[in-house]
Amino acid sequence: MELTQTLRQTTRLAMTQHMQQSLQVLQMSTAELCLFLEERARENPWLHVTLPRPRPRDLNPRPDFVPGWAGVEQIEAPSDGLYAYLTDRIELRFADPRRRQVALAFLEVLEPSGWLSQPLEAVALASDAAIPIAESVLSELQKIEPAGLFARSLAECLRLQAVAEDMLTWELDALLQNLPLLAEGQVQDLAELCDCAPDDIPELVATLRRFDPKPGLQFANDLPPVFPPDLTVIRGEDDWEVMLTSSTLPTLRVLDAPSADLAETKNAARTDAQALAAALEKRNVTLLRVGAALVRRQRAYLEHGRGHLNPLTLEMLAADLGLHPSTVSRVCAGRMIAAPRGALPLKALFSRPVNVANGREAISQDALAEMIRKLVVSEPPDHPLSDEAMVQALADKEVGIARRTVAKYRDWLGIPAARHRKKTV
Repeated sequence: MELTQTLRQTTRLAMTQHMQQSLQVLQMSTAELCLFLEERARENPWLHVTLPRPRPRDLNPRPDFVPGWAGVEQIEAPSDGLYAYLTDRIELRFADPRRRQVALAFLEVLEPSGWLSQPLEAVALASDAAIPIAESVLSELQKIEPAGLFARSLAECLRLQAVAEDMLTWELDALLQNLPLLAEGQVQDLAELCDCAPDDIPELVATLRRFDPKPGLQFANDLPPVFPPDLTVIRGEDDWEVMLTSSTLPTLRVLDAPSADLAETKNAARTDAQALAAALEKRNVTLLRVGAALVRRQRAYLEHGRGHLNPLTLEMLAADLGLHPSTVSRVCAGRMIAAPRGALPLKALFSRPVNVANGREAISQDALAEMIRKLVVSEPPDHPLSDEAMVQALADKEVGIARRTVAKYRDWLGIPAARHRKKTV
């Protein structure tokens, strides 16, 4: 064996402390940023921070709620309310920011009863999370007391409580899987499915009645999460105009005429203060650039509604701005924009493209979902459209997609199959 010695020169980018701080500031929510700047100002006498005033107490959530909001801020909500309680538990349970974001997305679609108002697939799609990740996060959320929260159905709500009290027997689980038979009074069929005598069914039902079908109502009246907008878009004389919402932003000033006490501090403290001010300025500029680019791309949505949302991904917007997709993702995470149609998350302005046949350009997922929703709304109650019929109706509009794609988006919208939508007139 012969040993040789060689010289090699490589170039590697090292993340300095100030660069790391800049990235950290870039992805902070407004509430996190205020706390961070306040803490830094206490440590560094060169810094002066002015925090935004609290929002009015009577603010209510907008009716045009959009799933996928990614940074819950509870504004003056009662400390014992459902949403405030669960926000605190999520912060404690989910150390990983990505999993916490998905958990907050589930919180956003939680009804006061404690049940989820959207299927798991819709939350996963809205928060850009893989189905297994969403399932894992939901499983963890369902361990929060009181048992039964974050259930997707009555059966799941009761099953979670039975598991928590170590009362889930095989017979009780079989009963929960067949609750429609119980509602129809088919005791004999239930007894066969539960492998028990018909006389045992009332005892199983009595066990179920010990549980709370709506555990969220145990909490005091609570304000749902409120998300102060970081950006505002208005209709100008010529086009849409985007601006930072100054009332929600903290301001940071580096003192340039220090007192005698400040003059004695180390130069490093002033350098750190200037670096933090630069990071804050970069954050605001980048946020404004991203917001303006989003509005340019989604002008049709602002003017005509969600069915006109154009296909847009993080990668597409990043290419427009000359930024890395991860930078765009950090900027958009948890950020809101106040628009004429209501406040909504920046993430709601993204929609992945769906390739369609007939040589037509791809359309957005949201546009396709809106088409399917409108077909269902306008269908005859006694002759609902099958998935195959919707495929043909969309083909007539030059949108060629497979039946399984229609079924996927119908499920995402929470619309049952045609046989379950039929109504007798």
